[in-house]
Amino acid sequence: MAEGGGTMNRKKHLGGALLFLTAFGLALWGLNPSFYMDDSPEIATVAASLGIAHPPGYPLYTLLGRLLSLLPLGQPCLRVNLLSALCAATACLLLFHLLRDRFQTAASFAWPLALLWMAGATAYPAALSAKNGIYQLTAVFILAVFSALLRGRMAAAFFLFGLSLTNHWMSMVPCLAGFGYLAWCRYKERRVTVKEWLQSGTFLVIGLSLYLYLPLRSSLDPLVNWAHPVDLTNFLHHVSRYVDKNKDFASDPLLWARQGFFYLQSAFLELSGLLLLALLGAFALWNQNRRAALALLLSWAGLFAAVCVFSKFSSGRIYLMQNYSIASFILIPLFAAPGFSYLSGLWNNRFHFFKRAPLLATWVLVLGLVFFRCQAGSQAFYTYTYDYVLNAWRDLPKGAFFFCKGDVLDFPSWYLQMAEDKRPDIVVLGGGSLPMDWYRIYLSKTHPDLKVPYPFHEKGKEYISGHIFQWMVEQNPGHRLFFTYPDLAPDLLNQLQLVPNGLTQEGFPPPAQPSLDGARAEEIWKDMRLRHFQKPDDSVDDVSWNYFLKDYGMARMWAANWYRLEVRKWLDSSTHNGLYNPKILGPLMQKALLHDLWAETWDSQNRLAALEVGLDYLQLQDGRKALEWFEKAIALDPNRSDGYILAGQAAAEVGDTAKARDFYQKASGIDPQNPYLIDLLHRLSNPQPSTSR
Repeated sequence: MAEGGGTMNRKKHLGGALLFLTAFGLALWGLNPSFYMDDSPEIATVAASLGIAHPPGYPLYTLLGRLLSLLPLGQPCLRVNLLSALCAATACLLLFHLLRDRFQTAASFAWPLALLWMAGATAYPAALSAKNGIYQLTAVFILAVFSALLRGRMAAAFFLFGLSLTNHWMSMVPCLAGFGYLAWCRYKERRVTVKEWLQSGTFLVIGLSLYLYLPLRSSLDPLVNWAHPVDLTNFLHHVSRYVDKNKDFASDPLLWARQGFFYLQSAFLELSGLLLLALLGAFALWNQNRRAALALLLSWAGLFAAVCVFSKFSSGRIYLMQNYSIASFILIPLFAAPGFSYLSGLWNNRFHFFKRAPLLATWVLVLGLVFFRCQAGSQAFYTYTYDYVLNAWRDLPKGAFFFCKGDVLDFPSWYLQMAEDKRPDIVVLGGGSLPMDWYRIYLSKTHPDLKVPYPFHEKGKEYISGHIFQWMVEQNPGHRLFFTYPDLAPDLLNQLQLVPNGLTQEGFPPPAQPSLDGARAEEIWKDMRLRHFQKPDDSVDDVSWNYFLKDYGMARMWAANWYRLEVRKWLDSSTHNGLYNPKILGPLMQKALLHDLWAETWDSQNRLAALEVGLDYLQLQDGRKALEWFEKAIALDPNRSDGYILAGQAAAEVGDTAKARDFYQKASGIDPQNPYLIDLLHRLSNPQPSTSR
């Protein structure tokens, strides 16, 4: 008997080891060599430099990431990404043991259903880049705490729960109802002594003690020292996310409902509709093990409520909810397993032939989903954000000010300078980083000659606002200014004249009258390293395309706009009195057209690019071509009046008065009070008689 039990244990451990290696291999297959377009470069920077991440600090993940960053393998970002892959593989392993040992699922079913985690629409990408590994680790803790409680190991459960809070407490606290229910059941089964409660409480505190990393490390002023959590007030504000209180809680029930619907939709799509099987599995598990079923359902309900209530996303950024939902999706394969077993039992009771059909169907379904997800979700060639910043820096002179807005550019800039020591001479002035005191301290240390406001930690000055960008420019003359965005008014720098410089625009204060070196500008674009770039219908995911890669096209449109402005200056000058000179202005407009056509080809759904191409053709006196492009812009968005107005002008240019009137009338239906449009319709209805000499 003992020999048979030993054989069974060896088979179980061998199956678990094989599952872990398979899941880890699948993650390595698609592992990101750089970082995804999220907080991943920040997390990689923090791990590589032993810093303090954004609230709540993630001390456990930081320390684990630091260990992996020491591996002699590739760049630091790749090494930290390995942590996400390891966490995902560990989640699969824990799923396997829970299904087999606690839910009495046959190993032949448990193995593929545990691997199902790697087929998740959000779970698989979360295994490939640094930031979402935090949620993979949370999923590991949810399974580990449940496993410990179901085995009656209270001290281990309390320790794991305390430790989990140092990773992502916002996802673990909502599970307390389920955890607490199992602990209460354990208390009812046998009386827990005071000694056992004290022992469990001690292990909880030991797990939580990892938070001491934040004040201890912060006191040493690491490169990234977010909010300086060195004293009790700053520490509590940081860990509790008090500084983000206006972002975390939504008091609008309608927003809760909208976000709840989005969560359910995401949960359904996570495993291609297997949520329905998970609901069946919840029913089956209820009949099989009511205690475990109720505990899991209570935790799932808590996670669902937390995601809906403690999130506040606009409709354009609601996709970010999927990141916060990843850990809760671990319960889908956990419930789906009893669902598979239930259907298998029904099949075997009704059909006595081919009893292995359910098992075979399970393997085929799971392996098919896993292969599809790994093919579609691979980030093995994802270097977009990494390369974008390096391309933007390509032609920046030493000591240049690099103005950027948004984490998409801010965080990669931190990583490239702090973790890889690339272009340390550039002064990165990010819209999210410069207002933070720790970053100003970093600038003052790395650029000793730079004047920086409040380059020290001071109560009430952890986050400052105001005219900080204007102050930096005025107090540090002599630094050339480069911008990744066109609207300088919010920064009180709108007096600057912007000149295209590849993916940036150089700003010149008055009275400078800068000009564009066309040959140099073309050389910058020609030398761009567009590594791994493909069109959106190939491998670029929608989020990266819509929120980042289209900026390549926008930068080309900046260049085109410069040439159009030069043409406008010519026409507006008193010397030329609005007379169009094809020999002089034609070459300028041709250059504008080439840039706009590149932008439109790059992003064919960009309505603005289509309008700009049409304007170029209109200026080149090719009304028919202009009309084609304006009609394309109208097709992309038929609810904007400007496309109809421009199409009307192009139609009038080619002598099609009826078509011009039709376009103007459609524009009038959208914007009936537009005085310019009213004047166009009036002039079209009352043409001025031509005069001859």
